[in-house]
Amino acid sequence: MSKEVVDISQKLQTTSKHRMAMARRLIYLNMSVYLLMSVGELLIGRFGHATVLIADGKNNITGVLSSVLLLVGLHFSSIPRDDVHQEGHWQYETIAVFLAGIIMDLVGLNCLWSAGQSMIAIIMGQTSAIRIIAAYTAAISGTLMLVISRINHLIGVRTQDSALIASARDSLSDAFTSYGTMIAIFLTYWLRLNWFDSLATLILGIYIIVNGNQIISTSAEKLSNGFNPVMQAHIRHYIGLMPGVRDIDYVNGRYTGDNIIIETEIRVSGKLSTTESFQLCKRIEADVQTQFPILYCCIQVRPFPNSID
Repeated sequence: MSKEVVDISQKLQTTSKHRMAMARRLIYLNMSVYLLMSVGELLIGRFGHATVLIADGKNNITGVLSSVLLLVGLHFSSIPRDDVHQEGHWQYETIAVFLAGIIMDLVGLNCLWSAGQSMIAIIMGQTSAIRIIAAYTAAISGTLMLVISRINHLIGVRTQDSALIASARDSLSDAFTSYGTMIAIFLTYWLRLNWFDSLATLILGIYIIVNGNQIISTSAEKLSNGFNPVMQAHIRHYIGLMPGVRDIDYVNGRYTGDNIIIETEIRVSGKLSTTESFQLCKRIEADVQTQFPILYCCIQVRPFPNSID
């Protein structure tokens, strides 16, 4: 491997490690805020007889559990590559995101169960009047989640960290959930409709499951070697414009964590020597890694038909 290509790969690995260090600090902040709000919502939800606030507190607990999973994933992702993991341990981060999505689904199902129990209690006349303090608690929670989401999104986009971007999306949905919880509690309190609290809990549970499924789908796509077809087309077009490339048989991409690995086969003139073909591959590899966030680029060469003497 040429020195230029090695330097680019090392630079990408160093950037990934810096990104993970920044993500780790933000996750500690996320975990602290989520823990504070989930405990507050669970306690005040029980005190204020607000089933939907309790459900929102359970939802925020998923933020704490997700943060723990991401910390573990980032820890293992930072381990240098070894004989068994030649491409490094970056996939642990994606596995952590996948597990976080599963936890969201389980919490969403628990909220549906709580909504059903609340409905049964209403039918049997075993309900207590909701207290307005629950609405104020939900408003504070929503505002904090909105701030956390904005911070995670800005830094996640800047560092191209899928874990932080997923966390920002999760926090944003949590913010809207908390604001929706606040509105539901206000309506329940003003209109004296206890069943509305149960209905809001049901809707919240479904919303959590939908968001969890989206996170599971995205991370599962990476774990199963799925790749963005638009980026794949851009990379193929870029390689096709390189001098000396006659044709491209295929371009396959996959993720290892947030890093990209490309495998491609190009057609070149059969008159090129082995050394010239090797130099062409290294030039393409260096150029592609400069233009795209690619960790490794593996190029195979075949002679172009009718170009061999």
